[in-house]
Amino acid sequence: MTPSELGEEIASLSAHIDAAEHRLLECIRLFDESGEWCDQGALSCAHWLSWRVGLDPGTAREKVRVARALGKLPAMDEALRSARLSYAKVRALTRVATAENEGRLLELALVATAAQLERLCRGYRAALDPEEAPQPEERSVYRRTLAGGMVKVEMVLEPDEADLVLRAVERAREVRA
Repeated sequence: MTPSELGEEIASLSAHIDAAEHRLLECIRLFDESGEWCDQGALSCAHWLSWRVGLDPGTAREKVRVARALGKLPAMDEALRSARLSYAKVRALTRVATAENEGRLLELALVATAAQLERLCRGYRAALDPEEAPQPEERSVYRRTLAGGMVKVEMVLEPDEADLVLRAVERAREVRA
C-alpha cells in the first residue's frame, strides 16, 4: 500500500469512527433519558458508563454531556453523524453552542482544526463569562526526590522568571561539562 493510499484509508476509517461515535452518543442520550442506569444501581448515567463500559469517570461525564448537548443541536448532531465533524470538534463546540449560534459555529468548525476550535471556544466562554476565564496561577516551586536519587522540580513562574531559571540551568550544564 502506498503512503497516499494509507492516508486515504486513515481518513476513511476516521470518518467511520466518527459516525460510530455519533451512534454511541445517541444511545447514551437515550439511555440517560430512560433512567435505566438507575434501575441497575448506578448513581448516574456517567457512573453506569464507568462501571459497565470501563470509561474513567471524567470521560464518562464528558460523553453524557456531549450526548445531551447534541440532542439540542440538530445541525451539529447531523454533522457528526455524517462524519463532517469529528468527535473532538463536537466536544469543543458543545461547550458553547446554543440553538442561536449553532449554525455559525458549525461553519467555523468545518474549516478549523480541533485544536483551533478548543482555543476559540475557550476564548468565547471567557468572553461570555469573565468569571470562568482562566485565572493566572500563583508562583510555586515543588521539589521531590525520586526513588533513584534524582530530584524532580516543578515550577510555576512568570515567563521572564522562567527564562532566567532555564538560562541558569543551561549555564550550570556548560560549567559541569
